[in-house]
Amino acid sequence: MAKESTTTRKRAVGAEAARIERRILRAITAARDDGMTQMELIKKLDLTEKVARRLLGHLRVEGRKRIYIARWKPNNTHLCPVFVIGSLPDAPKPAQKMLRSNPEPRGASVEALAKQEIAAEHARWAATWVPHCDPAAAWIGRAAA
Repeated sequence: MAKESTTTRKRAVGAEAARIERRILRAITAARDDGMTQMELIKKLDLTEKVARRLLGHLRVEGRKRIYIARWKPNNTHLCPVFVIGSLPDAPKPAQKMLRSNPEPRGASVEALAKQEIAAEHARWAATWVPHCDPAAAWIGRAAA
């Protein structure tokens, strides 16, 4: 009986995947030559990233390819493939270039900002600090004790 329910579940999952694939194909067809990125499909069809990635890969399998990468669209930090209906060869991914406008390495700018913040906090504290007793006497008194 457990085997029968597993088979039924597999059929249901397969049917759901086929339904979502048809929705993906309709959305990409509606976009025409502009195509759609994975994130645009996720937002439009309310899919999870895992499901979208798996089904887009399934639609691009050699031998029964239904979508292809027409071009690569720059995002903030990486390049995203733009999918279009058809079985043409995928556009080659351009060489990765620095997409950030900041030429400094990530760690250097963060470290510099942290040092500036610490210096500002120390200056603010030093401006309001008042000793409770003579600092020299306090130091000597602790050393003698």
